[in-house]
Amino acid sequence: MRKKQLSIFLYALIIIGCGIYFYYEIHKRDNFINDLLNELKENSYKLIGLETFNQNRNYEIEYNGKYYSDSCKVISITGEKCFLTDLIRWNKLVLRYSELNCNTCIEEQIDILNLYVDSIGVDNILLFTTYDNILYLKRFKKANRIKFPIYNLTQEVNLEFADLGLPYFFVLTEYTSRINSMYIPLKEAPVLTQQYMHWILKKYFNETKCKMAI
Repeated sequence: MRKKQLSIFLYALIIIGCGIYFYYEIHKRDNFINDLLNELKENSYKLIGLETFNQNRNYEIEYNGKYYSDSCKVISITGEKCFLTDLIRWNKLVLRYSELNCNTCIEEQIDILNLYVDSIGVDNILLFTTYDNILYLKRFKKANRIKFPIYNLTQEVNLEFADLGLPYFFVLTEYTSRINSMYIPLKEAPVLTQQYMHWILKKYFNETKCKMAI
């Protein structure tokens, strides 16, 4: 009887020990990731300058949670106008840019989007832009093999989703009519953008396949 109790005790002790070990390893890994991100953020001050870094963060604070009008209309690449609210079915990740932005900066963000297209869903990614020449926009889409729908913003909508002089991301959800989780990528620290994508995927698109199947 004592041997049986001793065996049970040792078995329980092993289980508890394994649990503590795995908890420690996961906690250590999370701490490592947090330390890495903090280090990257600190280094970004040196890479791009404190003023630029603060300006980007101020933009994010200003536009996060900002409501847009339900009457906003956008123009498809084929020239058709539609209400923005008609496009927002469930959650949409948006990349906002303009033809005045650096082509390399835009292409870098599109490359990152391509890495996540299968996880997020090609129909759940939108590109919002402002091009005076729609033919140039079509050529840009073809040259970069862009899979996502692209919409040109009308003048009034351009005020809602401002051109900040550089590309930025945000999320639109079906029932809130506001800008969520805005993020301005730092070209000097692309790993931060990938971490943003991981976070966006977990927060807004972890049920994408279920939603797409409905």
